[in-house]
Order: sequence, then C-alpha cells, then structure tokens
Amino acid sequence: METHDRFVQAIREKLARENLSVRAAALRANLPVRSIQAIMEGHVPSIERAAEIAKALGICFHIGAPEGEAPASSADPELIGLLTERIVKAYEDGVVKITPRRAAELAAVAHNRVVDETEDRNDRLLRIGEYIAELRYKLSDKTG
Repeated sequence: METHDRFVQAIREKLARENLSVRAAALRANLPVRSIQAIMEGHVPSIERAAEIAKALGICFHIGAPEGEAPASSADPELIGLLTERIVKAYEDGVVKITPRRAAELAAVAHNRVVDETEDRNDRLLRIGEYIAELRYKLSDKTG
C-alpha cells in the first residue's frame, strides 16, 4: 500500500471511530475543509501539511520506511548534518522557531529525496541549496 493510501486510510478510520464527517473533522481541527477533502480525493499533500493534519486529527504520522523495512537510501551523516544546520538557519533568518527534532526530521526527508535523485556529490550539494532556497521562500511567505 502506498504512503498516500495509508494516510487516507488512517484519516477514514479516525473519522469512522469518532463518527465525524470530513467537514466536521476539519472544523474541529481548525483546518480548511478543502485540505482534508483534497487528500481524500487523491491529492498528495506536502509533508508539512500532512503532519499538520495528522497532528490536528490525532493520527500517528511517521516519516521513513515502514517498520521492519530498510530505508530506500543509505544515510549520509554529513549531508544530514549540513541540511539540519541550514534548515535551522533558514528558520532563524525567517524569525520562525523550529525545534532541533523537527529540523532533523525535515533534514532526513530532504536527505532521502536528494540521495534518491542523484549519486553525484556535487549534484547533491546543489539540490540541498535548491531545497533551502525553496524553504526560505516558503518561510518568507509565512512571515512577510
């Protein structure tokens, strides 16, 4: 089962357990109704939006390989460290607080994406720069 399908299934199970409609759940969680409806209709949310929805609905949210499976890519501690430092700096520059744990989670997701995209070290560093630039842009939208 794909990650998105598991997420939709978890949302459906939560709604059924609590006898809630999508609209009622979204309103109760203080989320836009369309954010949950779109996911139920097949839209794949950003990691940040999925985490926000999971937290608001009280759904367990896990990033990484399913339990018992090896991750798709082997970890490069140097890249993860670099990503974590740059993520923290981007948040500080945007005057937005981030916990070290959250920065490490974002770094792990970005690391896996970068490592899966290319094997070349220089290309990986370029991709990290692009990721951080995109993050800074998103943060500027939130704070500006």
